[in-house]
Amino acid sequence: MCAGGSPALAADYVDLSDLIFYYRPEQTRYRPDHIDATDVDRGQSITLVCSITRYGHLADCEPAGEVDAEAGFVRAAIRNVESWIVADYTRSGTPTEGRQVCVTVRFDLAV
Repeated sequence: MCAGGSPALAADYVDLSDLIFYYRPEQTRYRPDHIDATDVDRGQSITLVCSITRYGHLADCEPAGEVDAEAGFVRAAIRNVESWIVADYTRSGTPTEGRQVCVTVRFDLAV
């Protein structure tokens, strides 16, 4: 549901740009346990679908669709995103609890 999808399901999703972040660490702090040289050359990006909890944490994150990246990148992306904390309302004034959000994490390992 991250790109396109049913309008009925879209009501359960909140746009990432509409969230107010209380805590969002830099993605560079989270890296896979081991890094393959080919991954350094091309980087990796993973799109996750996460639920927003009552307390503003992103939880139950899972890859959106098929994942081409190795498991270490998926785990690192989930660790990063599940540490975020968002406000209980969006910028547009709708509650966030129980809603889902799509997040794309890009690893630029050459940096």
